[in-house]
Amino acid sequence: MRLIEKLKHMTNVVYIIGNGFDLRMGMPTDYPSFLKYYEILKVPSNEIGAIKDRFSLKMKQKISEGKDKWIDLEIELGKFTKRRN
Repeated sequence: MRLIEKLKHMTNVVYIIGNGFDLRMGMPTDYPSFLKYYEILKVPSNEIGAIKDRFSLKMKQKISEGKDKWIDLEIELGKFTKRRN
């Protein structure tokens, strides 16, 4: 498949991942802190809320398994995005 054809099939999703500087500065931006913030966000519809709730539950399960690093979230975001397309 040519590059142009590959680009046409890509999803319009961008994930911005940090490099740890924020943690070294003492900011509460670790993955478990993000999940707490994410859980209280309001959503524009019930459908999006249901998706958000399923994803939050999945990520809580991962944390309970000791997978509490950003790489664990990045892996699950990739899987989640792939399933949604």
